[in-house]
Parts: sequence; structure tokens; C-alpha cells
Amino acid sequence: MALFNSPTRQIIKNSAILGLINFPVIGMVFVIHIFILLIADLSAKCRVMVFSLMMFFGFAGLAYFFSLFYRKIFLKILTKDEDGEEKPSSGEDGEDAEENLPVI
Repeated sequence: MALFNSPTRQIIKNSAILGLINFPVIGMVFVIHIFILLIADLSAKCRVMVFSLMMFFGFAGLAYFFSLFYRKIFLKILTKDEDGEEKPSSGEDGEDAEENLPVI
């Protein structure tokens, strides 16, 4: 189990900065969710259909779709060293790529 000594204020600040830097991705996430809610609000039949589809594969499908974008965001952060410069992600320095990533 990993322990981090980070106050809630710092976590919220870092999350807000990360969200503002990657605003197009965050905006896309909100637009897709609003679109789904608007479709569900059209009629009772649409509400039942949207609920059924979301329960069947929607939540997992959305999570997988969004993870494709989130992975790119977090890999940019995880491959930087302390100086803010890009680290090699593969064995250019004789290290394995797995050694560059933090253990959770």
C-alpha cells in the first residue's frame, strides 16, 4: 500500500492545474456526459433505453474510451524527471521502461 503525505488543498490544486492544462480532453468528457443526459431526457422511452445501454456496456465502454486519453495525459507527467525534462521511456540509459514508472 502506498502512503502519500499530501494535504487535500494540494491535491485539489494539482487536479485543477492538470485539468486546465488538458482542457480539451476534460471538455470532451463533459460534453459526452451532457449529450447522454440530454438524450435520456427526451422521453421516458429514451430514458429506459439509455439506462439499459449504460447498465449493459456503457459505463465500461465510456471508461475505456476515456482511459485512452487519460493514459496520454499521465504518461506525459510520469516520464518527466525532477528537472522537468523528458526522461527516456525505454532502455537508452541501460534501464528498463518499467523502472521509470512509479510503483503503486
